[in-house]
Amino acid sequence: MIDALTALDAAIEGTRELLELLEIINQESEKEQRTMTEQIAVAAKWWADQLRCETKQDNGDALCSAVSFLVSKLSELPDPQLVDNFEKVLRERLEVLILKSGWDKNNPKWGSYYRTIGCDYGPDHFLHGIAVECGIKASCPPFPMKTIMWIDSDSVRVAHGYGAEPRKIWEESEKEND
Repeated sequence: MIDALTALDAAIEGTRELLELLEIINQESEKEQRTMTEQIAVAAKWWADQLRCETKQDNGDALCSAVSFLVSKLSELPDPQLVDNFEKVLRERLEVLILKSGWDKNNPKWGSYYRTIGCDYGPDHFLHGIAVECGIKASCPPFPMKTIMWIDSDSVRVAHGYGAEPRKIWEESEKEND
């Protein structure tokens, strides 16, 4: 009888330890989900903000960039409601894209090819499809030329314009210090 009670106590203690471990894992998972959601919001807002203003058009050729800038000045900006909808749909699609591509906080670059979106002389297939669905002209302008965004588990970076250095628009370490 004493052996059975000792075994039961050990099982109960083991169960408590397992539940504590599961709680820690759940908290980490929730934190990772919040981080991913925040990154997606930052990324979607950045693209939408490019549509809300006359964004830089830089293809590396001064004359062509100047002409593109003038075209953007003469072009109407997309309707603000359409841009708001674009931002919302982009957030939803980015979440699906990220979950499909893999998300590893210990290896941020793993699967990053699938989380790279951008524009050359027009938006890539991913952005193009969302723009068309939302009723926005899928070209440069209003989208920025020669622009690429990387969404990794530790940062969101953008290279805006021909040969531009990537600039971090979100970084996990900055958020942890808040």
